[in-house]
Amino acid sequence: MKGMNGLRAIVLVGCGLVSLNSWAACDDDANAQVHLVYVEAFAEGANAGQIVKQKVDYLRNVMSNSAFESISSIQSNVSMYKESEESNKLMITLSSQYKGGFEATTQLVNSKHHISIDISQCH
Repeated sequence: MKGMNGLRAIVLVGCGLVSLNSWAACDDDANAQVHLVYVEAFAEGANAGQIVKQKVDYLRNVMSNSAFESISSIQSNVSMYKESEESNKLMITLSSQYKGGFEATTQLVNSKHHISIDISQCH
């Protein structure tokens, strides 16, 4: 998004997040960006960090496939909300940039447990 002068924006689309600056991810190191959203039940006193670590490790494993030529670090964002008086939920958003083609898109879309996935890719 040229002309935004470094301005970063996130737009909520359905349950997913789309980064408006993701189109700028097209360079020699990365031609795509992915955002995955997960929702997990969360009991008071539970280990939120461990839940996030499991999701990050799973995504890292998916992206270790040969369809990915390179990947950036994985960024995590965590929010907690009350679904009811008795029920808390964690919403975990994982984001990463990568270099890969259509097979990489297939691997990400077919990965498990996300409620939403957004992929921006330069061709």
